[in-house]
Amino acid sequence: MKNKFEKIKSIIENRSTSLTVNIYLFENKKTKQQPFVIYKMLFENDIKKKILCLLKDEIGNYITEIEEINNSIPEYNPDEEQSIFKIAQNRLSVFQNFYPYITEEKKPNTLSKDDLNEKSQIKAWIVKIEYEEDNETKQVLFLQKFIKSQFMQTKKMFFILENDEFKLLKYNLLGMGNIFDVVLIDNIFISKNLKTFEYIFDFAEYYRNKSKEFIETLGGSELIEVKDEGKDKIKEKIEKSKRFAYKMYTVQQNRYYEQIDIDKLIALKTQISIEVEIQENKIMVDKDTNLDDLVKVLNDDFEQSLLTDNKYISQKKQKI
Repeated sequence: MKNKFEKIKSIIENRSTSLTVNIYLFENKKTKQQPFVIYKMLFENDIKKKILCLLKDEIGNYITEIEEINNSIPEYNPDEEQSIFKIAQNRLSVFQNFYPYITEEKKPNTLSKDDLNEKSQIKAWIVKIEYEEDNETKQVLFLQKFIKSQFMQTKKMFFILENDEFKLLKYNLLGMGNIFDVVLIDNIFISKNLKTFEYIFDFAEYYRNKSKEFIETLGGSELIEVKDEGKDKIKEKIEKSKRFAYKMYTVQQNRYYEQIDIDKLIALKTQISIEVEIQENKIMVDKDTNLDDLVKVLNDDFEQSLLTDNKYISQKKQKI
């Protein structure tokens, strides 16, 4: 990943003629009729050049962070204060919904003065750079948390100094910071600020809600029966632990549990301690179920090496 950042930095420094810059604002309205809006910003070239300088410096910060952890970026862990982490783009369904407006497959709105007000739910700046490589258009997205103080509200006054006299600024005013805590490269989000990442996408709230919805349907599986007290226990832990909620979300996303062989699970229970009860060829979930063991079973976290036959509990998987 470090090499990819270095390549993007080089492209910005060389100001390739094929390099284009587009800037957007993401507003999360959270209504059924209009859950979000993507505004395309119309900026003159001098501003885009300034933004490119900011991005070049930020890429340098990412490279430094990656070097400090020996070039290995850890996976997103909601329970840890990570200096930098990564997460696959397809984990964020929220992003998938508005991404076509960033690619302009769907037409975004053009921001007008009527859209900027103190009641807006604008979440983030999104800067997209595109370049040509091997006859293919590639893009990188940089995201910055948007805060309300970045635009002029009706209760504020701004002044400019002209000929030793301050004059009232009558135009709409909008500001941008120099820190972009989230980057999307090759379908992977890299972030150096957990709170900013979760704020922009309402991600913790999102996967908590998705996990709760999933628990309502899980008991309908042919392999799993969830008692009411088991359901309540799971929902309580989802509220208390972001990490557990995210693990349940990955269970729902991966759906490995649909392929569980009950006979193999029974055999595995004779070899290692797994506090998950099986009755009549079904996994039973009740008030006594060990929820950490349950998640490991549902997410197929028990693995055996093809090289050594050693057995492991896997934290991350990639199919081969």
